[in-house]
Amino acid sequence: MEKTLVILQQDFGEEWIAPLVNSGVTRVGLHVNPFDASVEAFLESLDGLRGVIDALEEKGIVTEYYLHVVGYLLPRVLFAEAPALFRMDANGRRVDDYNGCPSNARTLDIIAEQAARLAARLGQRSHRYHLWQDDDLGGDISCRCVACKALTPSKQNLILAQAILRGLRAYDSEAEISLLVYGETDPDIEPQDGIFVEFAPFRRDHGRPMLCGEKNRAYRLRLEGLLKKFPADKIEVLEYFLSYDYAGFCRDGRAEQDMEYYRSLGIQRLSSFAVFPQEKYVQTHGFDGIYKFFAI
Repeated sequence: MEKTLVILQQDFGEEWIAPLVNSGVTRVGLHVNPFDASVEAFLESLDGLRGVIDALEEKGIVTEYYLHVVGYLLPRVLFAEAPALFRMDANGRRVDDYNGCPSNARTLDIIAEQAARLAARLGQRSHRYHLWQDDDLGGDISCRCVACKALTPSKQNLILAQAILRGLRAYDSEAEISLLVYGETDPDIEPQDGIFVEFAPFRRDHGRPMLCGEKNRAYRLRLEGLLKKFPADKIEVLEYFLSYDYAGFCRDGRAEQDMEYYRSLGIQRLSSFAVFPQEKYVQTHGFDGIYKFFAI
């Protein structure tokens, strides 16, 4: 099983090079908390991190970017003149808070055009992209206009991902994009060219292994349902072992049980956030948990 560590870009720097190399990691992700910093701020800080990224890639550690991007790809300044590009809320109002209207062809064209530009700025060497729709931590922020009413939140997410992929492939013909699935409901999606599922059980019971409890059972059923439609190599699990779940992760056997469960399903890629909303992860926890994650 290939494992990936996802780190806040504010935490990331030269001090990570030796621990990551020593841990045996082959892939690292950089993330920005969308409630704390913008994609533009992430891109500006990325310029100062190129040397660290190059040093990791020279050691065989691939760097990828985990970002909520639709609000960046569909500029909010367009709202005043073209509100139809944006989603309609439950009260029947067009709003510019999250994402856009996935039934509007111009919305999708703008997202695709901007995605190609974003890919060029990121300069990612891997062909696996983790560029997601906006979210409010798992809530339903779908568009409710007349054209979108028949589309489930999962279908709307998929349409936005396909628009991003179209732009990515204008820059990188081999690009694949992850479809972020929190698993709050049964995902209404089927396999699509160039798309892999990123299953992130954000609201699971983090204090117990996945094989315990009714809440976790619901997430297991959704993941196992996805595996009936998607091959295992098209599903990546994104966990919270080293972030919100850190205390549970450190308990004996807790993480081992979860990883064994994922292996039993044939999951080949497992990622974990090592981020909190605040910065200074290493000053708080050190690298011990990270070494344990890759040692299991």
